[in-house]
Amino acid sequence: MHRLFHSLLFFALLSAVYAVAINQTNDTYQALEQESKELTSIPEQEKLTEPLYTDDYYTDILPELTLERESTADVVYDEFNDTTNSTEYYDYEEVKETKQIKCQMCRIRDEQKRHRVEAIKNRISHVLKLDVLGMPNTTAKRLPKVPSFLRLREKYENAQMQSDSPSRRKEERLRYQDVQEEYGQPERTYSFAKELPAEMTSEFENIIYFEMQVTPEKETNKALLWVYVNPDDIIDKNMTEIYIYTIDPPGKFSKVPTKREIGRRKRHYMKASGWHHFDILDEVQKWTYRPHLNLGLVVEALDEAGRNLVVLPPTFGVNDGYEPMLDMRTSLRKSTRSKRSTELYCDQGEETACCRYPLEVDFVAFGWDFVIAPLTYAAYYCAGECKGEQLDDTLHAHVIQQAPSPTLSQPATALSNVGPCCTPTKMSDLAMLFFDHNSNIALTRLPRMKVDRCGCA
Repeated sequence: MHRLFHSLLFFALLSAVYAVAINQTNDTYQALEQESKELTSIPEQEKLTEPLYTDDYYTDILPELTLERESTADVVYDEFNDTTNSTEYYDYEEVKETKQIKCQMCRIRDEQKRHRVEAIKNRISHVLKLDVLGMPNTTAKRLPKVPSFLRLREKYENAQMQSDSPSRRKEERLRYQDVQEEYGQPERTYSFAKELPAEMTSEFENIIYFEMQVTPEKETNKALLWVYVNPDDIIDKNMTEIYIYTIDPPGKFSKVPTKREIGRRKRHYMKASGWHHFDILDEVQKWTYRPHLNLGLVVEALDEAGRNLVVLPPTFGVNDGYEPMLDMRTSLRKSTRSKRSTELYCDQGEETACCRYPLEVDFVAFGWDFVIAPLTYAAYYCAGECKGEQLDDTLHAHVIQQAPSPTLSQPATALSNVGPCCTPTKMSDLAMLFFDHNSNIALTRLPRMKVDRCGCA
């Protein structure tokens, strides 16, 4: 009986607890349903007056989430962006688009830089006829020891530093006109004296010979013959005489070649050793236009024993590089044209407008061992966008300003391709000292090799 009584009591208590739980659940559902009806009846203006999150959420949780999104550069839009003040956050789409534009400009500049280097290489190859004659043979290249050449080499080895000096840059900015040379003619050439060619015979001794390049389109305006006199301790007389003779071909008064003096110099024996130069411009001009008259020169400085003290070819050992040299200077044919532009100089920054950027060209990297100086030079290149307000004051610029521009969704057409381009509007020449294909040392000014100013045209 007792066990039955306890079992009935346990089931009664369990039923009571279950009934209480059911009642509480019904009350909760009714309360939630009533709250939902009240919320749906609130006007839209009143819904936004109450914040959905507490102050602790804004000060503690939200900054951490914001920093996380900024560090990963992910563009995330969730309920936090919709409930917070938009002025306190970055426009991630705009930031992402800006970065894409900058990266695209960097790629474009790199491509334009590569094309600029290739264009420079092709241009020099064409002017120096590397594309026709190939690379000059420099296996036995020798540098002369003539004082004028040593000074010239030192000058153009430092050409890059001198050309980019602040005073020069300031002067270039003040200049408004663009003077451009159309022809890259050699302005200075050093030629080593050679022995008389085998097909030519002569009864004279101490003869030297210079191979002349027939180039009537250039005018030689100066020609110096440099000769080196070796010291001689056994000279008894006080004075030493140096003679330069030209050889005239047979003519009306002689049936054989004759020797004619064209230069003489007296020096005290203590000052006779070393380099001496003579002006032989008349002879060089004659050889240029009438090569058959070039029969060589006789160079002598005899001592008491009749020995010639002038170093003549071929030379070996300590005398190598001291043989006679012909230093010729020529005039350049020029043509000028003018352009105008707005100046803008940039580094590798974030400028998107048309601008001049630095670019160093390295001839050693080209494998051009025939170049003596400079081995590198600052070429610069133009890159950037061109807009209407940046156009130069030219007829072409005004015409293309009226042309429709391509959009991102519309491909460029033939008409839109005539739009303004960022291009050099002022360029200067480059002086290059190098071995030519005849083993001569030439100083040539190559036109339009350095960009001084960029503009839209």
